[in-house]
Amino acid sequence: MDRPRAFTLIELLVVISIIALLIALLLPAIKKSKAIAIQLTCTTNVKQLTLGMISYATDSDGRFPLTLPADSGFGCWQDWCTYGTAHAGTTGANCLDQSNTGCEAVSYGKLLAEGIVTAESLLCPGRAFEDWPAEDVYRFLDDPMVPNGDGPAWAHGVPLPWRVTYMMRGWLLSQHENWRLEPSSPPRVDPTFAISSDFLLTANNARAAHDVGVNVGYSDGSAIFMDGIDRPAALGLPLFELFEGLAGSPSGNAGSAAHRLAYEYFDER
Repeated sequence: MDRPRAFTLIELLVVISIIALLIALLLPAIKKSKAIAIQLTCTTNVKQLTLGMISYATDSDGRFPLTLPADSGFGCWQDWCTYGTAHAGTTGANCLDQSNTGCEAVSYGKLLAEGIVTAESLLCPGRAFEDWPAEDVYRFLDDPMVPNGDGPAWAHGVPLPWRVTYMMRGWLLSQHENWRLEPSSPPRVDPTFAISSDFLLTANNARAAHDVGVNVGYSDGSAIFMDGIDRPAALGLPLFELFEGLAGSPSGNAGSAAHRLAYEYFDER
């Protein structure tokens, strides 16, 4: 009886080469598919947060949650720091102290404290644990009672992540360039008015979640993914270049002026 014919070395090498080529061709597609899935999950988060903001405004005379109380004693939180935080305190308040009475839930922290959104929706799946400020939310989801990053923060006995991975638009640019909703100034209601987005602070930080753009939510309840590399923004620059230019470097904090321009850019979708 004849023995089965075995592969020759050359045939084996050819097969291995073909498999290696197929892997090389498929890997980029797999990575792209994974990136798209993460992007879509993040878009869903932004939409949930946006709908939560609208729900809150419906029960609050048309006003969205404050991003900063007028009597806040936190220095830098009077411009870019307001966007990613979930709490704010009056001067001298220790928000790490569970018994404090000087800290309030603000921004998405307000929605979380009132049960309008979940803590899971505050974490962009495109951000790794070490990608600030994602660590705060990862630790909070693991155990809200254990310190997470700088927190947890406490607002009237409710634990909150110190920061979250999404931003809420400030509502009024005062002479000090502080974005906030004043009691006498309800927000404009316009379907093309951007009200939420992925976390933006530096050009590097803005790229960290999705590399090529950001998710943005609007006051009509919609959410879209917006190009941050090719589409011209304010001053004729794409969004990420705008942030880098105003900050002076890819890792520099862009400040409230850049955020104002960014949301005006989002408005033009």
